[in-house]
Amino acid sequence: METYEFIPFGGHQLLTAFHASASPTDPCGCAVLVAPIHEEKKAAHRPLVDLARRLAAEGYAVMRFDPRATGDSPGDDDQPTLTSWREDLELVIDRARGKSGLHRVDLIGLRLGADLAALVGPTHDFVERTVLCVPLINGGRYLREVRLRGKIRGALTEADGGDGAADTDRGIDYGGHYISPQLIQELEAHDLMAADSTLARPISCVDIRGRDSMTAPLSALATRLKERGARVDTRVLIDEPFWNALGPVVPEAFIDGMVHVLIREEGAS
Repeated sequence: METYEFIPFGGHQLLTAFHASASPTDPCGCAVLVAPIHEEKKAAHRPLVDLARRLAAEGYAVMRFDPRATGDSPGDDDQPTLTSWREDLELVIDRARGKSGLHRVDLIGLRLGADLAALVGPTHDFVERTVLCVPLINGGRYLREVRLRGKIRGALTEADGGDGAADTDRGIDYGGHYISPQLIQELEAHDLMAADSTLARPISCVDIRGRDSMTAPLSALATRLKERGARVDTRVLIDEPFWNALGPVVPEAFIDGMVHVLIREEGAS
């Protein structure tokens, strides 16, 4: 069963979707899914819904959510920041614990959602395992990708009167998604490799690509997380980068891989 509700939070509201476990009186665990943003969020929406439903069928309780001013959560365009999204994730973690009746939850983050999970999960008492799926690692790199994609989009649509990413001192308009100056500043400063706090929780670093080898940046991140004390496992899933897909994609290897990480291998949280 899936239920939807808006959670009030400091004058804002967050839309959440709770997927009850197929064994609601005895769920084997609870997971919070942390989605990407902007165009990647749209493309990843259906695969993450499919993942939530699969995990629920396997006995997990699952919560999805839209951070403030994204998806169906209301808010002004200039409100979202990495700081505000971290606050939203912490609230959703508490809500998922209450809805599932479990003390701890697991986090599965994709792209920027993985970076948010990395900032919150490994240092949060109520998070058991944090799964980082193709994290950005470096926010400046993501902004360069946004600007490049905007130029490509603009070149392709110029003849039809369209435009791409308009980068001004007032922020970036990326295909109808606004990236505020404050968010740009936070992304430019964001670098998971630079963090140095001690970590004690398990972390899974997951790459999703067309070949059976992990990219150098993600491999370096896994090494850095181990240096900080985390128990890290790494894996590569051979699947399409569905967060960039132009049409519907069913990333079966991704979904199977997440089930394997949370249930088949790790057991109950």
